[in-house]
Amino acid sequence: VHRQVVTGILEWVGEVGMAPAGLVTSSITGSDGNVEFLVWLTSPERSDFDMVAGIDQVMAAQAMPAAESETAD
Repeated sequence: VHRQVVTGILEWVGEVGMAPAGLVTSSITGSDGNVEFLVWLTSPERSDFDMVAGIDQVMAAQAMPAAESETAD
C-alpha cells in the first residue's frame, strides 16, 4: 500500500510540473501511528531523481526497523 501511495503522489507531482529531488521516511509517525513520507520537490530540469530506485530505497529502509526488532527478541 505504501509503495502505491508514494508512486501515485510522485506521478501526480510530475503532472503538475514539478519533480522529486529526494524521498525519505519521516522519523515522526502520523497521529494514528501511520508511516509518513517526505518528498523534496524541485523543477524538472533540476532533478535527476530515479523514482523507481528512490521508492525501492525508502521502502527497504521503512521495513528494516521491523525486521531488526523481530531478530532482537
